[in-house]
Amino acid sequence: MALSDSVFGNAGGAVSDLFGAFGAEQNANLKAESLDLKAKGDLAEAQQYDLADQYTKTIGAVQSQQQQRSTTMQIGGQQAAQAGAGFAASGSGLDILADSASQGALAKATIQTGTEEKSESYELMANTARMTAAGEEQIANETRSAGQTAMWGDIAGGLLKGAAAVAGLATGTGLFGDLASAAVGGFSPSAPTDSSDPLVINRYGTPAPTSNNPAKLLGSIY
Repeated sequence: MALSDSVFGNAGGAVSDLFGAFGAEQNANLKAESLDLKAKGDLAEAQQYDLADQYTKTIGAVQSQQQQRSTTMQIGGQQAAQAGAGFAASGSGLDILADSASQGALAKATIQTGTEEKSESYELMANTARMTAAGEEQIANETRSAGQTAMWGDIAGGLLKGAAAVAGLATGTGLFGDLASAAVGGFSPSAPTDSSDPLVINRYGTPAPTSNNPAKLLGSIY
């Protein structure tokens, strides 16, 4: 029954490949959908970093303007105080004004530097999130493509195995051929030739031996 085993193997392989084809596609789609969700999450995170960057820049600009205003008011107040006291804009009075202006400029520069550092950090994180999302989307597309390739490969393999199984049945070399051989059992009908057998009805012109039918109990034809 080796040929029958071949037919069963091809038929079973065809079914397995066809089910495997759809399973491969579904598995690939699930993985791709998971990557798509991650990509969407990374893009949303990038948008949050963009908003934080814009907020940081806005707050930094406001703080910088406030510091500039504070420095201007401080210097203006010092000038008014010196003028009210009858001091000339020279000597120690100028030193005080210069020191106030220098400290104001330093405070403003500190605010601007901190703002720029925070902004660059947010920009870097936003760009990283976008790059990660782009990579995940690319992998998702490649996963879908690989799933489609695997699916059509399994379908083709299943069809070929199915065709081989059907061909085995149609040519009688498979299951049906083996069952037919088993039913026939190798029997080949032929004309009786043993004239010494008393149970053989001789219809071929050769009388049976008398010793095998001494009393002619089997009829006059012997």
